[in-house]
Amino acid sequence: MAFFLVRASEEKTTILLHLIDEPEPVEKGVVIEFLVNDVTSAISSMKRKHTEVIQEPVNRPWGVKEAVISDPDGYRIWIVENLTHVK
Repeated sequence: MAFFLVRASEEKTTILLHLIDEPEPVEKGVVIEFLVNDVTSAISSMKRKHTEVIQEPVNRPWGVKEAVISDPDGYRIWIVENLTHVK
């Protein structure tokens, strides 16, 4: 897996693009990921707003905690927390 990171430091906006070995199980052809400081808190907040949670937060071996939600049109959105604290 290769990672490409683009960061606008003053705004603290991060865009992460990466190649994968096999396609993810996505029903609608696009994967959107948002990097947050605390996935568990973000998901709790979204649940209070009745957001559909597809996958509860889970730690992954590649150093992230991720959860998956669904937008109103059915697109899956990954909410990701970096556990490695690499800047």
